[in-house]
Amino acid sequence: MKNVFFAITMMFFCLLGSQQLDRIVAKVGREVILESELKEQIKYAQNTGAYGDEINDIDILNKMIESMLLIQKAKELNYEIDEYKIREMVEQQMSHILSNYPDESSLKRDLSQAGMTIPDLKNHYSQIITENAYREQIIRNMIKNKVIVTDIEIEMYYEENKEEIPMRPEMNKIGMIMKEIKPSSKTRDKALKEIRSIMDQIKIGEKFADLAKKHSDCSSAENGGDLGFFYKGAMVEPFENAAFALQPGEISDIVETEFGYHIIKMEEKRDNEIRVRHILKMVEVSEEDIVNTVNDMKKVLDKLKNGEDFQKTAEIFSEDNESVANGGVLGEFTEENYPEFFKDVLIELKAGEYSDVVRESNILYIFANLGKTEERVYDFSEIKENLKNMVIAQKEQELYQSWIKEIMQESYVEIEYE
Repeated sequence: MKNVFFAITMMFFCLLGSQQLDRIVAKVGREVILESELKEQIKYAQNTGAYGDEINDIDILNKMIESMLLIQKAKELNYEIDEYKIREMVEQQMSHILSNYPDESSLKRDLSQAGMTIPDLKNHYSQIITENAYREQIIRNMIKNKVIVTDIEIEMYYEENKEEIPMRPEMNKIGMIMKEIKPSSKTRDKALKEIRSIMDQIKIGEKFADLAKKHSDCSSAENGGDLGFFYKGAMVEPFENAAFALQPGEISDIVETEFGYHIIKMEEKRDNEIRVRHILKMVEVSEEDIVNTVNDMKKVLDKLKNGEDFQKTAEIFSEDNESVANGGVLGEFTEENYPEFFKDVLIELKAGEYSDVVRESNILYIFANLGKTEERVYDFSEIKENLKNMVIAQKEQELYQSWIKEIMQESYVEIEYE
């Protein structure tokens, strides 16, 4: 019996001892940070290097206090976070980590060696993502509108940090000549002839709805060309101008829009709405148009390969106004940041070479590698926007730190950690 009493007594003191060991190391408002929580954060920092090599236990405790104050203040200001979204982001992060392992047991083994479990890791990410969500709201609502950056400040930042800014790498200057495959006058004349023939049939008394069902290229054909009621602003301008000018029962002349040729019949007017039928003969590129435009571009390519000046050739033949204004130059790129759409074509081009004619839908391209630009220091104008964002971020961080200090002074914070 004595032995049983002794065992129970020892168990009681052991439990009491373990509770005393998990002492309070900081009081933040009405909340506390326990030594076990601090040790967990220290362990995480040691195993992951999350806070860098120089950080010590007090620094980590201060970060925990800051985080607690931040969340308390955010709740006081009635900021809300989407708990479902937080869980979703945690699961995404866990999936990303698991993707680097052959299976979950391998991750568990690594975590076990670091004194952690998968729930520990999930809880850690949940805390970080929650804190970041609150911090973003505070910065957006209380700090961003106070940040003003002038051009002088950006220039000063550039001068002060010039030596730390990476060099502009060697790049390839890429030129481009672009031409759109468009319907030829022959193709347009064919569609115009068809719509005129339909108009003749209307004039001799054929029913508009029947002709729309039989001849219109619009999806409304199955409804006899009926477009239903619509307000101004719903249709392209030439169509709309002609339609709203009609009276019930009237039929328009032939109307040309970007889609082709239309004949419009007014059915009803209701307040600011109208209901019309129409017959459309679309003007679409023909196979002949495609072949002719491709052949034209091949002739341009031959000119370039025979020594024609690229800039002059681009100015004459290219339909891309932006690159033409820059001498036909699309831009300067490293191979890694070539436009993804044409990366496979561009990466094959050596300095001085031209691509074959490249077709993408109804657009034709010729690309040119116009040579390399050497590695150099970035001009201020090239990175002004990036520098501006850096200055804004720096100011936001300074204001945020100042705000946190104010909150710490206003709040009850007591550190009991030695």
